[in-house]
Amino acid sequence: MHTFTAIEYLGSALGMIGAAANSCGSRWARLTWPTWLASNCLLIAYTGIRQEWGICAMQASYLFTTLNGLRRTFWPARDERPVNSEVSSVAASRAYPEGQ
Repeated sequence: MHTFTAIEYLGSALGMIGAAANSCGSRWARLTWPTWLASNCLLIAYTGIRQEWGICAMQASYLFTTLNGLRRTFWPARDERPVNSEVSSVAASRAYPEGQ
């Protein structure tokens, strides 16, 4: 297999693995961001080498959203609540009980 083909397939496979991890939710969702980060980097390299600039630009924009998700998941700001967390929904129901 040619090196460029391997980069293409590995980047695509990691993108699909990240999507599957994200769809499972809970503890598997944390694997989404590092997996997508690797996928984005590989696919940016692949499309850059092949000079497919439109797709490269799309992958670069995905890279920025992935970096934002990575930051929010692993290093949230103090005022950000955890996203998709069972604990946060329980805490919110205690903080804002119905009828009050």
